[in-house]
Amino acid sequence: MVDTRLVLLEGLAGTGKSTLGQILCGMITQAGLPAEFVHEFDKRNPVHVGPAVGGEGWQDAVRDKWQQFIRQAGTENRPITIMDAAFLQCPVSELLERGVETRLIHSFVEQIRDLLLPLRPVIIYLYQQNIESALQTTFAGRNGKWQQKVITFLVDTPFARRHTQSGFDLYLELNRQTRQICDEIVGKIPFRVLQVDTSGPNWPVIHRQVAENLGIRHNPGQ
Repeated sequence: MVDTRLVLLEGLAGTGKSTLGQILCGMITQAGLPAEFVHEFDKRNPVHVGPAVGGEGWQDAVRDKWQQFIRQAGTENRPITIMDAAFLQCPVSELLERGVETRLIHSFVEQIRDLLLPLRPVIIYLYQQNIESALQTTFAGRNGKWQQKVITFLVDTPFARRHTQSGFDLYLELNRQTRQICDEIVGKIPFRVLQVDTSGPNWPVIHRQVAENLGIRHNPGQ
């Protein structure tokens, strides 16, 4: 097993993070090591701080939750944590929504990066080549409540006021910019990174890739 206390699952909505996170948690447990999967909307996730918090306040709250997590993760017999969208996807998207400048978004992620270094994180970065097609497929496959949120949640945000698009097109633009910033960060991050293209994915092959990257045996039939 690779020497890490934290696996960071990153990627836009619909790239397969949640499903892979649950499967990976099972792989690690099957290998005889304790593991936990923390979903994007789990209150334990450092980015779960509430939508009403402004840019600087949001950063402070997330930083505090990461510091608390790091203190706990360093204790004996703590499970390996698989964290969903907590390092890149959510922070970048949330700060874009709040109108934070790109250079300051990079600076914030770099601060979290430095905090996480003692845990020797591994990033599994899921992406799809055609963002528009991928998001349209995800949108069509989700329930009406999720679709309505996508259409309306950016209304009256600083991001919306800076762009002429609305509805799904505005959501698509947010994701384009999020993906661009995430790509830039992943390209120079000092963590171990496995980039996985999930456009029309062969999931058994991907599961094997992930297992090999982490140094664990994957027995899909068990």
